[in-house]
This record gives sequence, structure tokens and C-alpha cells, in this order.
Amino acid sequence: MPMALTETLILFAVDHGLPMSNGAFHWRDVRIVGEFKSDVAFDTHRTDIQLAGYAREVFGAQPNRRFVQGFFIYHIGMRLLFGRVGGISSPMTDIQQDIKTFARVIAGLSSMNNI
Repeated sequence: MPMALTETLILFAVDHGLPMSNGAFHWRDVRIVGEFKSDVAFDTHRTDIQLAGYAREVFGAQPNRRFVQGFFIYHIGMRLLFGRVGGISSPMTDIQQDIKTFARVIAGLSSMNNI
């Protein structure tokens, strides 16, 4: 059963300095992958697999990339995922209890230059 848009928002941060092909971005333009979920009964393993699929697409289109930053935010929790050699993830962080870490992560991801 497909999910409603209100349950999941998938984010791809792209390099806006690159020209779009046919009015759309390509995997070669993606810098960061992320997902926002509001579903109460979400499955972290399934989300990790989904983000790994996005990372695989990025690595396929950008063979010189050493890593792809990925994250997902679930209700009040956040996890970060990295790596070309395999998934490496942070523990779930409560973004209400640790708002400074959340702010630093968002600021860091939004101020990244080319990888």
C-alpha cells in the first residue's frame, strides 16, 4: 500500500550551480539524501535500506564520491548515516532533548560545499 505524502517526505540536497537536464535533477547532482517520517509505526531497518538505495544511486552516478551523507528524522528522533564501504549510523538522537546537536547538524549539512 503506497504511503500518503503526509507520512514521508524524501529530501535530496542538490548542487544548484549545476545545470538541470530536461528540467530535472539527476543523481549526479545529489549531495545529501534524507527522509522525514511522521508514521508512528515506522521501521528503522526498512528506512536504512531505503536510504542505502538512494546512496547507491548517488555512488553509481558519482563514482569519485567517497561517502554520501544521509539522515532521517522521525517524529522527535534523528539518525545520521554515512559511508561508501557500508552503512555507519549514529544512535537515535532525541531532537527535543538535544536541540543544539540538531541545530549543528542542520547548519553543517546546509553549509557543505562540494564533496
